[in-house]
Amino acid sequence: MAAAPTLTDLLVIGGGPAGLSAATMFARTLRPGVLYDSGVYRNAPAKESHTIPGFDGADPAAYRSKAAADLARYTNIEVRKGKIVNLVRDDKGFTATDADGRVTTARKVVLATGVKDNLPPIPGLAAQWGRRALHCIFCHGTETANARMGFLLTPPAEGKVPNAVIVGMILSVWAAIPYPAKYLFTHGMDTSTEQGAKDAGIWGLEDVLSMRGFTVVNDKIERIEDTGDSLSVEFGSREAVPVANLLVVPDSSEPNGDAKAWLTEGLLGGAIGFGGALPPIGPDAPPAAMPPRGGVDPRTPTPGLFWAGNAGSPACNVAMAASHGQVAAAVAAHEIGSEDVATAKVVIPKMHAAMGRRH
Repeated sequence: MAAAPTLTDLLVIGGGPAGLSAATMFARTLRPGVLYDSGVYRNAPAKESHTIPGFDGADPAAYRSKAAADLARYTNIEVRKGKIVNLVRDDKGFTATDADGRVTTARKVVLATGVKDNLPPIPGLAAQWGRRALHCIFCHGTETANARMGFLLTPPAEGKVPNAVIVGMILSVWAAIPYPAKYLFTHGMDTSTEQGAKDAGIWGLEDVLSMRGFTVVNDKIERIEDTGDSLSVEFGSREAVPVANLLVVPDSSEPNGDAKAWLTEGLLGGAIGFGGALPPIGPDAPPAAMPPRGGVDPRTPTPGLFWAGNAGSPACNVAMAASHGQVAAAVAAHEIGSEDVATAKVVIPKMHAAMGRRH
């Protein structure tokens, strides 16, 4: 016999930093909540994470474990391991179904579902993601200093961060990190031509790159080999280039596989945006009754449905994601309480009138 549906005030979908933070924030109200943790985490391949106060350099799993232990102290939040396979908005609020057929009805929902990164299809690259293939100076880049460094560019494509943006980031944010050798791999884009240089994002910057010691390699990469203490970037047309680490920006990002199927435009009230970002509330919407902290509005176009972390801000790091979770939970809690007050203002006079008729 199927279990009776769970009725709760807040459903948090996602057990990463944003979801754990949202659930902990909401727990402070002592209202009931449910958190679903699918076990899918964007930073799972990484063994270190940085810029998290108190956890700088720690394994991301250690941060999640401590955050989960903190949440476990609050008995009003039920944590479930499993995946949500369907979420719909109805007259009760939201109804979610998990992979085991268990149904949860919630007044509000925080989507902390994260995103999945789609890497360039170069053999051997995926195995290095989060290890020697890195995407962010703040998360992992500082530790690449004083070793041979590669920076990967791939041909322009729809949904991809423009190469000019990536090159601008390399020349600005990464500029102070010392390297004995720096290679800019254009993966087949011929930067000796105007179009190739524009496609690679280096048009007009060739002299700057040369002055800063970059070697531009235009040959197409065949594969990435792990040599134990470094990477070997292999080509079919020239000798391999050894590097200790490689900057890689994903070709695209999209909602995580377990959530992608039900994160529809009908549910969200808008289309999935660049990088897999959930749609934000429109610019003409009235402001939230409780002003969002940190300048981030966690509301989506669908009333009662909120985003947190990479689900709505694919470029944010762990600390930012945790902050988003707190903002979403605070605004959700205020909405719930305000709705209760509005209901009481209608119901109480009716109760008084009914009692008066009985006397």
